[in-house]
Amino acid sequence: MLEKTLITILAILSLAILSWISHDLYSHESEQQARYCQMVDAWLDSDGEFGWPDYNDNFDEVCTDD
Repeated sequence: MLEKTLITILAILSLAILSWISHDLYSHESEQQARYCQMVDAWLDSDGEFGWPDYNDNFDEVCTDD
């Protein structure tokens, strides 16, 4: 009985850790995408003086105003 309880607790703990890591990775990706959009927008607005060029060639697809 103690083994089943310990296995159940470890499984729940593992799922909680994986969920937290997944959320953290998603948050990081969202921040990176927002920064990319902001910098490419600055590049386009300043005629290439500031920001980054659209090096992924996906600005129109990824960076839409909601």
